Amino acid sequence: MRIQVASDLHLELLPEDLRVELLVDPHPDAELLILAGDIHTGVEAIRHFRNWPVPVLYVPGNHEFYGQTWEDVRESLREATSGTLIQVLDNDACVIGGVRFLGTTLWTDFAIDRARPAPSAMELAGTYLKDFFEIRTRSAEAPTELITPALMLADHLASRTWLEGELGHEFVGKTVVISHHAPHRLSVHRKYVGHPLTPAFASDLSELMYRTDLWIHGHAHDSFDYQVGRCRVVSNPAGYSLSPRGRFSGRESLQLENPGYQASYLVVI
Repeated sequence: MRIQVASDLHLELLPEDLRVELLVDPHPDAELLILAGDIHTGVEAIRHFRNWPVPVLYVPGNHEFYGQTWEDVRESLREATSGTLIQVLDNDACVIGGVRFLGTTLWTDFAIDRARPAPSAMELAGTYLKDFFEIRTRSAEAPTELITPALMLADHLASRTWLEGELGHEFVGKTVVISHHAPHRLSVHRKYVGHPLTPAFASDLSELMYRTDLWIHGHAHDSFDYQVGRCRVVSNPAGYSLSPRGRFSGRESLQLENPGYQASYLVVI
């Protein structure tokens, strides 16, 4: 199967009338498009990809939830994609063309830095990471409240348990995992190794990779393509736009944070 991959387009920071094809150029050979999160806030990505020429699998990133609650966005995404060729994978599995796809935002366990215990990493993230000032959740105690590192960890553990269970089911064919957050320390660029906030971006799920053929992720704004055992790990994030807002005459005038981003990146499995 030929799969086009993109993530971290951050369309919420670009002009509303921007043609999404400037960022994601439909590959003529692609059979499927995978969007690995941080495409736009809320359900806004759906209108940009509603008429895409091939089916789309969409895993929400952290920015999809900005300004809203986890619960509202998850419900709204499923409603907005009903009747379209876009399928949201939020701890969901599907089989297309004999290939099994498992999708989860994943979040993080805050434990990837061996030199920084998870409680310390969680405290720092809770103080400095924008997620904890932008994303809310509903609870029995309050109609809405800001999420916390502890809630994020709990969501990660639930997603990880779900993923382990799905990978434990026998499947004849290739398996692709799609997550927004990074699943391995090799997805941490050397410039961020040891950074105090890195544990909020990646976890070490290498023990799950021996049951996976391809793992696609986003979140880190650097491109990756490496092998862990049988599993190939790839990411193709655009990152933030560095061009002055509104000054786009074509793809050549759009400067992106990630110079390695490819508008028509194709993976074959």
